[in-house]
Amino acid sequence: MERSKLYKILGIIMGAILLIVLLIVIFTLIGGRGVSYSYVERTIKEATEKYYSDHPDLLPSSGQTVTVGTDTLAAEGYMDPMDKLVKKTACTGIGKVYSDGLTYYYSSTLDCGETYISKSGIDYLKSYNTLKVDGSGLYEETVAYPIISEEGKVSEYEYNTTLGSTTRWVYKGASPDNNLILNGENYFIVSFSEQDIRVLRLDSGYTGFDYSYNEATDGYDGKNIYQTSSLLSTIQDAYNDMTKMDKSIIIPHNVCVGNRLEFELSQDGSSECKKVLIRQDASALAAYETILASSDTNCKVNLKSCTNNNYLADRIGTWTVTPEANTYTYVFVFSGGELYTQNAKESSNYHLVMTLSPNVKLGGSGTAKDPFYVEE
Repeated sequence: MERSKLYKILGIIMGAILLIVLLIVIFTLIGGRGVSYSYVERTIKEATEKYYSDHPDLLPSSGQTVTVGTDTLAAEGYMDPMDKLVKKTACTGIGKVYSDGLTYYYSSTLDCGETYISKSGIDYLKSYNTLKVDGSGLYEETVAYPIISEEGKVSEYEYNTTLGSTTRWVYKGASPDNNLILNGENYFIVSFSEQDIRVLRLDSGYTGFDYSYNEATDGYDGKNIYQTSSLLSTIQDAYNDMTKMDKSIIIPHNVCVGNRLEFELSQDGSSECKKVLIRQDASALAAYETILASSDTNCKVNLKSCTNNNYLADRIGTWTVTPEANTYTYVFVFSGGELYTQNAKESSNYHLVMTLSPNVKLGGSGTAKDPFYVEE
């Protein structure tokens, strides 16, 4: 066979192969699996927002979550039926809305059986970690929940609260495998609930808590009030400088800024959460969170024992947002593994604390070599 004819035959064969591949791609995009699952999840979430906007009487009370099914959303015209959105797969979906008393937070889940099931960051962490009763790992804790209402409003962002209780999953111990990496920076996942994932950045800054004139002491001792402090401004500036952080996965959080007594042992936030600062991009830890990270059972009766089996004690030192009760200038600091009070005008490290959306997709195992990460 002449070489030119051979080349011609090979060219025809290659062209046919490329055409078949192209047709497969076109069929997949147009008539195959249809729209992406993430698109369907967004559609359900947006339909849920519209549904509750038209049915405000069905919205949840503070601390509660309500749901609506996709059958209802489709029947009332807020979205297409599921069999039109997802081709060749039988799927069901649910829209959710949670209230903190002032703000409503919307999310959705999608269940397509063996093909696909929504798995949020919360679901991933729950399924990945076995709950512990001793040693390092993830613990289920009942902690104080601040109930926010207009009656307790002090200023635009500050509220006095009444307290309920809620379940929170908390990492404790010397090495609980709660490492997280975000855009090349190292974090710890401190705790999470059904509504949020609380993270602490390992990189630290250094500053005084506050330098202002204090009328109570008639001196420039600073005030131990986080909501008016220079530390709050410093933290917000540090957050604003995080240009590499994908801030779309960060949600504002409420900061418990109530005071506590110097030798108080409570670990549930029942003192700190009597007052909150709402809708903050970033903050520091509250005092109770630093000792809650210890898995030593003696920590409940002896603050010095809270240094033991506490990953925070080994890795960080930080201002907290918590003032000492019955003083005007002293604030709790966690350093060298101990929680103690320090004058506001003195300097210490601080670590940013932020809250990730519970709907982020996570991977990894949380170890130092294979930290958790946010999937694209």
